[in-house]
Amino acid sequence: MSVSKSPFQGALTLVRDAKVRFFTRANHVGTNSILKVSSPNLRSAIRDATRFASAFAVPITTSVPHIYLSALAFAPASSMLFERYQREFLGRVTLTQGKLSEWPSLINVMEGHTRQVNCATFSPDGSKIVSGSSDGTLRFWDTRTGERIGDPLKGHDGPVTAVAFSIDGLQIVSGSQDHTLRRWNAGTGDVIGAPMHGHEGYITCVAFSAVV
Repeated sequence: MSVSKSPFQGALTLVRDAKVRFFTRANHVGTNSILKVSSPNLRSAIRDATRFASAFAVPITTSVPHIYLSALAFAPASSMLFERYQREFLGRVTLTQGKLSEWPSLINVMEGHTRQVNCATFSPDGSKIVSGSSDGTLRFWDTRTGERIGDPLKGHDGPVTAVAFSIDGLQIVSGSQDHTLRRWNAGTGDVIGAPMHGHEGYITCVAFSAVV
């Protein structure tokens, strides 16, 4: 298992079934700016709204009316949004059983790799995740929706075992069991330069210096 911090205080769990799972720590999602809000009630409301948007991002982006037609109905009974708006939308779906009492820790299960996921990390701004797999590819994911971004990045001849973003978020470096490192353009997914050789064994960790 590998855990990586982000501005959203999240955690990535890597599993052997070609999935990336995105959890929150202690059911709290918030940026540093949220933590600076002086009102505890306002902080709670912002966190609740953030969880609501994350949990229902896919149906909401598909059709905005899902906010009140279905998403509100499936929000936990403890949700501040549910408590505030449930009586204002009487024509919404109503659950008779199975309603959650709290927001679940699991936000997204991201599927796309064909073999196990070995490594993953958040972009510096928290908007994207990059993962590396034993299928020899890297993939980008949208943190908000869990959807894949673009095509897989191909270039390694073996499992990808380590990934890292540059400090400015513009580049990615990856390490592989093919004994090479590669640099990638984080915006386009294009490989930068030739593979870097030198190691005689598997590469298990990578990082950028503070100044690229």
